Amino acid sequence: MARPLAALVTGASRGIGRAVALRLAARGVRVAVHFQRNRAAADATLATLAGTGHGAFAADLSRPGAAAVLWQEVIAAFGRIDILVNNAGVFEGHPPLATPLDAWQAEWQRTLTTNLMTP
Repeated sequence: MARPLAALVTGASRGIGRAVALRLAARGVRVAVHFQRNRAAADATLATLAGTGHGAFAADLSRPGAAAVLWQEVIAAFGRIDILVNNAGVFEGHPPLATPLDAWQAEWQRTLTTNLMTP
């Protein structure tokens, strides 16, 4: 019997990522639920997934190299990744006229790294 497909869903602890994880699990896919900090939300997502063999994986995708580490951790746990749903994204308001330049630049760097460079 063939092993079920395995999916990595980034940002799967809530919102759109959680909805995607639920749909994939309902179709028999083993789901790697990625989260950044909120382990409780990831565990809540895991508790609602149909089937077995799912897992939660933490990674701060705004950090260089974190995506590669996440990928390897999921491969080690699941044996492979057949489906990638790149859903993680960030945006924090930082009005340019009310935010110090160094803080504004740091937030944009975090946004660009997480939303553009990591994927």
